Amino acid sequence: NHYLDYDDILFLFSKKLHENQSIRERVRRLYDHILVDEMQDTNPLQWLILDGLRDPAKLFCVGDDAQSIYAFRGADFKNVHSFTERVPGAVVLRLERNYRSTQGILDLSNWLLDQSPLNYEKRLVAHRKAISTPYLMDFDTDFDEARWVVKDLIHRHETGTPWSDHMIITRSAYGARAVESFMVERKVPYRFIGGTSLLQAAHVKDLFSLIRSAASHFDQLGWIRYLTLWPRLGDATATKLIAAMTAEAKTVDDALSVLDKKLKNRQDITNGVRRVLENWHSPVAAIQQAHLFLSPMLERRYADWKRRKADFKLLERLAERHRSLMAFLETYTLDPISTTEAERLEGEDLVSLTT
Repeated sequence: NHYLDYDDILFLFSKKLHENQSIRERVRRLYDHILVDEMQDTNPLQWLILDGLRDPAKLFCVGDDAQSIYAFRGADFKNVHSFTERVPGAVVLRLERNYRSTQGILDLSNWLLDQSPLNYEKRLVAHRKAISTPYLMDFDTDFDEARWVVKDLIHRHETGTPWSDHMIITRSAYGARAVESFMVERKVPYRFIGGTSLLQAAHVKDLFSLIRSAASHFDQLGWIRYLTLWPRLGDATATKLIAAMTAEAKTVDDALSVLDKKLKNRQDITNGVRRVLENWHSPVAAIQQAHLFLSPMLERRYADWKRRKADFKLLERLAERHRSLMAFLETYTLDPISTTEAERLEGEDLVSLTT
């Protein structure tokens, strides 16, 4: 259909630069200097564009060939690592004095670079005089790791170090899930930067709304979220149904009967609650049933469902540590401090989790 997306535009521009001499001459004479930041995050196509624009324009590129983390998006650190081979006569200014880390951390970095078959030709030196040496801990599972991290945090706090002196850094938001669950359980206050915390994620709240509804027909927040997940059921209808349940029912079973009468031919709504109740004494089975029941609906609701549903498997693993579903609910819905609260309470004594 002759549509172009952004990648197509870059590709065609690059192609014309290298195939059509007159276009190349006209475009590259527009520039005296071309400045590029984060050169290690550029991809081969972007290099072709730069190569087509340079000379007489001078390239001034800033980058760190030992800091490339976007290969999964097509970035190629060789765009900076092999710069002098691609641009003969280029002048290299090495920034080897580091103002962020201590020498112990930089020694580890230098050692790691030495293990590479590539020649990085730089040695990082700390400006700060403090000494701190990182050490490596090896664990069989992410839960073992998380348990150790939180135990260590609590020990440090009990011996006089503020929570806010600590930061936990993970590769992805999902990588922090196990640590976060232990922090909730042990009531360690924290804030999550750079992602949504487990208990604040919409799909996790959806699943908890079903379990909370099964736990009590008085839990209005749980019920209104669960009911409004369903098509053609808005806030106003959900509010009326909840009012009828609390007025007419003494138990959750009574509440389900009220719902069945009010919502004719919509037994699918109450079936979800019944499936959880049937597995009430097995927290893992209850979570699994809630997961299976809600998945078709949530898959339509969330475009990134494949990524999100992994959190439900984690919830099943967390449930294994609880004797009852109510104990599990109490631990993970009475969140000691939510993400939004933590961000609002800037300067509070909190551990920071970040990606």
